[in-house]
Amino acid sequence: MRPLDPRLRPHLAPARRELAGVLVTGVVGSVLVLAQAWLVTGLVLAALHDGDVAAAGAWVVAVLVLRGLVGWAGDALAASAASRVGTSLRRRLVLAAAGSPPGTASGEVAALITRGVAAAEPYLTRYVPALVLAAVLPPLAVIAVASQDLLSGVIVLVTLPLVPVFGALVGLATRDKAREQWAALASLSGHFVDVVRGLPTLVAHRRARAQSARIAQITDRCRRTSLATLRIAFASSAVLELVATLSVALVAVTVGVRLAAGSLDLHTAPTRRSGQ
Repeated sequence: MRPLDPRLRPHLAPARRELAGVLVTGVVGSVLVLAQAWLVTGLVLAALHDGDVAAAGAWVVAVLVLRGLVGWAGDALAASAASRVGTSLRRRLVLAAAGSPPGTASGEVAALITRGVAAAEPYLTRYVPALVLAAVLPPLAVIAVASQDLLSGVIVLVTLPLVPVFGALVGLATRDKAREQWAALASLSGHFVDVVRGLPTLVAHRRARAQSARIAQITDRCRRTSLATLRIAFASSAVLELVATLSVALVAVTVGVRLAAGSLDLHTAPTRRSGQ
C-alpha cells in the first residue's frame, strides 16, 4: 500500500476536517521545531557571552509550550479522526455482513470488524501525523541548515535519501510478515467461531477436547507469526535510527573540526547542531 492510497480516500471522508487539522498542526509543529533550534542557539550564546539569559530562556520556554499545545491539538484531532473513521468502517462492515450469503466465513468477518478496524486506527493517530512531519520538516530543515552553512546542508542532502531507501527495504519484509500474521489471525477467528457454533455437537460426540487442542495449535501459530513480525519491526526501527544518526554524526564531526580550526563561527555551529 502506498502512503496515500487512493482506495483509502472514500473511507477517510467522514474525518476530512479533523485530518485537515492534523495537517495544519503538523506544519506548525515543523516550523516550531526550527524556531526552537534557533532560540536554543540564542540561549547558549547568551550564556557564553553574558547576554540576556532570562529573555532568551523565556523565548525557549514559550516555544516549548507552543509545541506542547500544538502536539496535543494534533493528537486530539487524530484520535477524533480515528474514532469517526472506525465507526464508519464498522457500520459498513456490519451492513455488508448482514447482507452476505449464509455460507460466508463469519470468523473472518468478525476479525475484520474488530481487530481489522482497530488496526486501522493507528494509521490515523500515528502514521498520518508522522507522514506530515516527514513531508514538511526535512525540506524546511535542509533549507535552514543550508542558509547557515552550505557544506552541512550538502551533507544532509546527500545522506537524507538513505532513510526512505532503507525504510522501503524494511517495509517490504514487514509487509510479508504482516500478511502471514493476518492470515493466521483470520484462521484462528474462523475456527474458533465454527467451534463455538458446533459446540453442542462436539460435546455430544466427545470431540470437544480434540478441538481444544486444535485451537491451541492455531493460537501458537498466530503467536509465532506475531513475534516474527515484532522482531522485524524492532530491527527496522534500529536500522532507520542508525541511518538517521549517520547524517547527524557527519555534520557534527565536520562542524566540530571546523569550529576548532576557527573556520566556523560560534553562532553558526550551535544553530547547525540544534537543527539536527
